[in-house]
Amino acid sequence: MKKLIPLMALAPLALIGCSGGDSGGGGGGSAPITYYTFNFVEQYSTLESNASSCMTFGYDEVKSTDTVKHVVVARKPTLVEGLEVVALDANGAFLSRYAIPSGGVVKVPVNSVPADGYLGFIDSQGSSVSGKGDVFVQVFHKDFIGDINQGMFNVIKEQGNGNCLGGASVIPNTQPRFAHLSASQLGVVPTAYRASSTLELGDKSAFAADIPVTAVVNQSVLGTALTEQDGKETLVGYTLVKYNQLTDSQGGGTNVDLSGDVFPVNWTVTETDFDSAPTSTITVRSGSNYYPWMQMPGEDHRYAYPSTNDTPINTVDWFASTEGVSGGWNFVQNTRMASPGNGHNLSLLVTKPSNTALQSNQSCAIGATNLCVELRGSMTVNDFDVQRTFVRARSSNNQADIWLSVYAPPADRQLIPSTGNTDFDAAFSGGTILRQEASLAKVTANTLPLFIASFGDASKTVNNNHEEPQHESKAYLRNPATASADRATVASHTYVQLSLSTSN
Repeated sequence: MKKLIPLMALAPLALIGCSGGDSGGGGGGSAPITYYTFNFVEQYSTLESNASSCMTFGYDEVKSTDTVKHVVVARKPTLVEGLEVVALDANGAFLSRYAIPSGGVVKVPVNSVPADGYLGFIDSQGSSVSGKGDVFVQVFHKDFIGDINQGMFNVIKEQGNGNCLGGASVIPNTQPRFAHLSASQLGVVPTAYRASSTLELGDKSAFAADIPVTAVVNQSVLGTALTEQDGKETLVGYTLVKYNQLTDSQGGGTNVDLSGDVFPVNWTVTETDFDSAPTSTITVRSGSNYYPWMQMPGEDHRYAYPSTNDTPINTVDWFASTEGVSGGWNFVQNTRMASPGNGHNLSLLVTKPSNTALQSNQSCAIGATNLCVELRGSMTVNDFDVQRTFVRARSSNNQADIWLSVYAPPADRQLIPSTGNTDFDAAFSGGTILRQEASLAKVTANTLPLFIASFGDASKTVNNNHEEPQHESKAYLRNPATASADRATVASHTYVQLSLSTSN
């Protein structure tokens, strides 16, 4: 069994709190108590114009339109009945519970969770899903609790009209700008110019055009010129333009002629060992920023991508972000391309599972709920660092669905721990199992929280739609203050995630 070193062990000072005992007089006081600290918040939607000082997680994809933008923000919960944290032993049996106070901040003593034990985060506030009062549970093995310490969890119940939490935003400060593109210097007239988004050049016979650009303040813009033939786009050149060289869309002045800085691009064709051509994009680094380079068109186990050895693009930090299917598993992978100019073998970085079946066993008898989820077949769990096992179970009286995820070291048989409530637990042993899913990941301590956060969707949680059956709505949230670092982490780290699911 392969385990990550928990961040708790690397930074214990972050967990130390006051014990309240007498600390004077030469060692007579009690030992300091260390705590895990977690924050519960409610995400809700509001107009972007109302959220200038709010902790903002992104755009509300459901309510936003082209002209009116809504954003997802957070506030402290005041209605906390049904929210709690439970400590569990190594068999998933209940040990103790911790109520969530108004304001949403809870402290749990580290020593309340034994070795190989778990912490469970329970939301049974009665959210209305399919007319039932559903329960949302996330459980973490002790190996990983330190990695989510100080983390935030979204609650389901609407909390009223309290003020939003202050803080950072994941939405970058952008400004509308113009760039002047001269097509005559490229040798061909491009059909499009890309800078932050796809923008049509307009009249293909034009030799120059003012192109609108939505630019991140003080960040260079990567623009790419493309031609189209037989329905396929070809990258013929690119340019990086400093923010201060773009023209203010509201002001006068001379637009910058970009044509003299467009660099030629070569195409590299190489092989892939996936079942079919995957969907892939290339990320490149210039300076301290990462940019999407271009999608790789693939067919018949081959794919092609545009490469360059010019100095504005760092040839060391090229990554292929790939999604697809292999051996029946859905996969997401981020791979460093060691020599982007010479080709790159796009293959899974872990041993591909084969002949694997996913099955719930309601007579497992190894845990408190008598349910375990089994991965059967050729499986090498030691290739991975963490496993998420998800089960959606319906109570025998059809009054509630229990949505439970457990994050633990990889295992071909994962017990489903207790929720701390015998009625909820009975749904797993005596109710109907509607769905089971296993996700395995090869991660670092930096990317583990991103793996956990990937199973929540702000655009769905804020509306309580629960449209994706594998997404628990009570999501672990990444603080927006870390969003910029998250993007760099994803772009610059090797990462592999495979998922297999079945519905009954």
